[in-house]
Amino acid sequence: MKLLTMENTRLYIGRKKKTLEYFAILSVDKSQKNKVLHEVKILHSLDHANVLKLHYGYETYAHLLLVLEYCVGGNLMSLLQQILAFKGYLL
Repeated sequence: MKLLTMENTRLYIGRKKKTLEYFAILSVDKSQKNKVLHEVKILHSLDHANVLKLHYGYETYAHLLLVLEYCVGGNLMSLLQQILAFKGYLL
């Protein structure tokens, strides 16, 4: 299921076969390869509960696919907007 589409990037949700384990699958145009490889190096070097885990990486003819930890509940900006709206602030 596609969750997001931007200029050179698409975000999908996927499930590991025969399990209930979900992943975020980031498909990036190969023209962004240097930027993506730099981010992959950073993700591999980090091990923290608040940083997404990179599980797998694949390369096709036209895209780089990153299989990331799937976090339920939306993005940080949406969460901050909800909290601030509840407290009476405008973001």
